[in-house]
Amino acid sequence: MLFRSFQTGMIAHKIVRDAVPTAVPIYSMKYNRPANPVLYHAYPDAYKMPGFVLLDTCSPDEWMGRIYNSKFGVDIARDFAGGNAALEFASLGVPLIGNQLLESQADLFPDISFDYKDAQGIKQAIHKLLNDKDFYNEVATKAHSRAVSHWNSSVVVNEI
Repeated sequence: MLFRSFQTGMIAHKIVRDAVPTAVPIYSMKYNRPANPVLYHAYPDAYKMPGFVLLDTCSPDEWMGRIYNSKFGVDIARDFAGGNAALEFASLGVPLIGNQLLESQADLFPDISFDYKDAQGIKQAIHKLLNDKDFYNEVATKAHSRAVSHWNSSVVVNEI
């Protein structure tokens, strides 16, 4: 599985680690503190999470390959986000557990969208995606279909 966000903090990482069996690899984007200490003094140091394989920044093509080769993703953004992760995952038919306040997330993945503090709901969704093939396929198919019908660039441009 792919845990997308490095910026969401250790609580989200802990929720994922507690919900995923230890035999299932968890991949997460690596966080490195920016090099300029004057400009970025408030940024935390780089850290490692036990049980996570940390991935370096990559090209857009490599990123899409990482999504495609993942069982599902988790991107519980606590603060404002653009919602592009939901579109990327849905376009490839890969479920993404995410924040219900993001319009694209809520539309594409209504069954696996949560308040970022809903640890129990997130854990249950992880368990269900890992163990219920019918649920997994329904979520993936619905998201891909909605990405094509609701979020295609020609549809979005016409609505604006």
